[in-house]
Amino acid sequence: MDGTRGRDLPNFLTSSFIGNSMEQLLRGILKLGFLTKIEVKDAYKVAFQNIKKRHGGTGSLQFKASPSFLFN
Repeated sequence: MDGTRGRDLPNFLTSSFIGNSMEQLLRGILKLGFLTKIEVKDAYKVAFQNIKKRHGGTGSLQFKASPSFLFN
C-alpha cells in the first residue's frame, strides 16, 4: 500500500481482536468512503501475506475465507 491511507489496516486485520467481524468492518470502511475498494483489497492481501509468514506458509489459522465482495 502506498502513502498513509490505510497503512495500519493490514496489521489490524491480523489481530485476534478482529475475529468474525472483519467482513463487516471492511464493508463499513467501503460504504463510508474511508478507503477505496482497491485500498481495502490491498490491505487484505498484505494482512493475508503476514498471516502466512507467521504460520509457516499457511494462512488457514486465522483467515478461513476471503471476503468475496472484494474480489468480484
